[in-house]
Amino acid sequence: MSDYHIGKLIRGFRESKNISRSALYYGLRDVRLVSKMENGEQEMSKLLVDVLLERMGLSTDMYGYVFTIKEYQQFQTRADILELLEKGDYIEAEKLCDEYEKAADKRDRLENQFIRTIRLLIAMEKGAEPEDLLEEAKEILILTVPKFDIRKINDYMLSGIERMLIAVQA
Repeated sequence: MSDYHIGKLIRGFRESKNISRSALYYGLRDVRLVSKMENGEQEMSKLLVDVLLERMGLSTDMYGYVFTIKEYQQFQTRADILELLEKGDYIEAEKLCDEYEKAADKRDRLENQFIRTIRLLIAMEKGAEPEDLLEEAKEILILTVPKFDIRKINDYMLSGIERMLIAVQA
């Protein structure tokens, strides 16, 4: 699916659910760029599309999206890392996370959030100090939810990683 089509699809879902642009894209992208993305004039990465669908409560598997070879490789590496964690192979997961980080866009908040969350999960498994884990979870969460307030949790549209970071804090 082209960027034009995926942007229109995202906009259509957002509008059908009566979700404002600022609510859906909160902490992810400057709202001024959102119109361009939803009109297909600005690129949307596979990771961003997945997070947006997830924030709207939609399955990321149901909507096809053609992405670049690099994005496919990143997507596959993320899946491989998660599979290794699920199997309890933290050493290999950490090695693969190191490789992923080398190729990642350092400016992309979503990629940074993914990498730091994986490292947090590995640190938890290694028995890191709870206070350190809590502080790191807070720092990771504010990458995409800059002004998070637990008292207003129902006001946020959160992805799976964001919900997991809140659970760690709890």
